[in-house]
Amino acid sequence: MAPFFMSLAFYIGSMIGAMLIVVAYKSFSPLIGRWKAYTYTEIAIILISMIAPLLIVGLSKSMLHFDSNTYWQLWVNHSIELFAALNVNLIFSLIIGQLGIMINMPFMLTQVVSGAGLIPRPILPDFFKVMSNISPCFYSIRADYNILYGGNSTHTLWLQLLTIGIVAIIIHLVIVAFQKKRAPLVQPS
Repeated sequence: MAPFFMSLAFYIGSMIGAMLIVVAYKSFSPLIGRWKAYTYTEIAIILISMIAPLLIVGLSKSMLHFDSNTYWQLWVNHSIELFAALNVNLIFSLIIGQLGIMINMPFMLTQVVSGAGLIPRPILPDFFKVMSNISPCFYSIRADYNILYGGNSTHTLWLQLLTIGIVAIIIHLVIVAFQKKRAPLVQPS
C-alpha cells in the first residue's frame, strides 16, 4: 500500500498547493503582468516539485528502510508526479480561482480508484480505466511498485507522467493568453 499512499499524499498536497499558488499568481499578475507572474508560478512549481519529495521520501525511507538508490528513484518519481499534479490542479484554479478546488476535489477522488493502487486496472470499470490515462497518480503508483518491488518500464511511466505535466502547461498558456488584463488592486508607490 506504500506506493498508493505516497502518491495520493503528494497529489492531495498538490491540490492544496495549486490553490495557494493561484492566489499568488492572481495577486501579482496585475502588478507585474500575467506572463511574468505565470513564469514565476512555473518556477515555484518546479522548485516545490524538487524540494518537497526530498523530505517526504526521506520520511518513507525511515519507515520502509530502502537503500539510497531506491530513495533517489522515488525522489525522481515523486518530483515528476508533483510537477504534473500541481500543473493539472492549476488548470481549474487558473480558470475560476479558489473555486477550482470544487472541480479538483472530485478529480482527486476519481484518482483514488483510477490510480489502480487498490483495485487492479484490468477489473476497473471503463470510466476509471479512461481516467487512469490522465491520472498522475496512476503513473506514479505504477512506477513506485516498479521501484520498490521490481518491475520494468519505469522510465516510460516517468515520460507519460511528464507528458501530462507538459500538456497541462500548454493548457495554462491558452488560459493565460485569454485572461483579461485587470487593474492592480494596490498601486505601486
